[in-house]
Amino acid sequence: ASNTDGYLLRDDPAVNIPKLKKTLDGMDWSGWLIVERSRDVKQVHNVKYNYGENVKYLKEIFQKQ
Repeated sequence: ASNTDGYLLRDDPAVNIPKLKKTLDGMDWSGWLIVERSRDVKQVHNVKYNYGENVKYLKEIFQKQ
C-alpha cells in the first residue's frame, strides 16, 4: 500500500483504500499488506510516525468486522 511521498494513505486524493478493500473482498483476497512509502511531506524523515499512521489507517479499513 503506497503512492508517492507527500500524503499519508488516509489523506492521499489519488488512493481510495476503502474502494481497494471492496475490490479485494470481491476477489475473496486474503493475505498480506505491505506498507511502503507514503509519507507526510512535512515529516518525511519521521519513519515511526509515517508508518504508524499508515498501518493504523489500514487496520481501520481492513480489520472492520
